[in-house]
Amino acid sequence: MKNQEKMAMTARTYITISSLVVVVLWIVIGASQNASTRGLTGDFLGGVASPFIGLVSAILVYLSFQQQIRANKIQIEALKQESKRNNIRSTLNILKSEISDLILENPGDERKTYHGMQAFEKFVELLDRSSSEAISQGERYALATPALCAYANNENVADTIYSVLFIMQKEIAGMGGLTEELLKEFVDEFHIFYTLRLAKGLNSIESVSGNLTIDNIKESKRELVVMFQSYGYNI
Repeated sequence: MKNQEKMAMTARTYITISSLVVVVLWIVIGASQNASTRGLTGDFLGGVASPFIGLVSAILVYLSFQQQIRANKIQIEALKQESKRNNIRSTLNILKSEISDLILENPGDERKTYHGMQAFEKFVELLDRSSSEAISQGERYALATPALCAYANNENVADTIYSVLFIMQKEIAGMGGLTEELLKEFVDEFHIFYTLRLAKGLNSIESVSGNLTIDNIKESKRELVVMFQSYGYNI
């Protein structure tokens, strides 16, 4: 960029100087000549200066093309950044919607239905209770407990949470190519979403074991925490 600016300034300087030289020579030489020879002198000066001015003009045209190419590249990169911004924003909104649309039915609690974060929190409560009941009553009788029945009927909640965590991992891992400002902005948003919506419930199921989906959730949670820590977040 600096080299192109220097070249453009040099070319403009040469054109200005050459033009002034032609004018000065024309005034000095032409003034001492009569009308019959003045035209020949003008043709001579024009013939000498024209190739030089043409060369400098060609350089300026080339530099202007280079500047236009650079401006086009900047514009294309800006469009790419905007496209990535829109894609990430769309994904984040979808994840928030997935959590907001959670539904949990608890047949052991007068068939009450829970929605959104309340459904997630109730699911964690049922999961924790079912695990405790399984330990206290033995695996053979645990499946008959109200908490485990409610959990078994709402495994879609666990599947949704696992999907959300998995998509968050993929999205954060694929955020390369963004400017530092945009990268910080979106990692911040994912971190806030994780901390406010998911962290408390996910921490509560750390002691639960024996279920494949829950084990996958816990593994995804650990990997996501490592990702956030790599960006300087303490979780």
